[in-house]
Amino acid sequence: MFNVASPWFESCYDVAAGRVTTTLQQDHFGLSAIAEDSGATSYQVTYGGWVRILRGAGLIIDDLIEPRPDLGTSNGYKETDPPDWAHRWPAELLWLTHKP
Repeated sequence: MFNVASPWFESCYDVAAGRVTTTLQQDHFGLSAIAEDSGATSYQVTYGGWVRILRGAGLIIDDLIEPRPDLGTSNGYKETDPPDWAHRWPAELLWLTHKP
């Protein structure tokens, strides 16, 4: 099992505002390397890209969970506008896989 930010979260991330908004900011198919505040780099992959990577590694995909916080509950990543953004769009993905 592993957790990643969803492409929706990264596509709506407004760099200037420093938070996720309800407006698309990035091209979904143009997401790749994302510079983080700490100097680290994270990488965003589309849903189809993850399927190809995981299958290419010989893994079987058991489930893809998109947690949905209750209304009024913020997500666990970064500040969003509105605060309950993740109730409407997935902020994170939980992939469950196994080796055959």
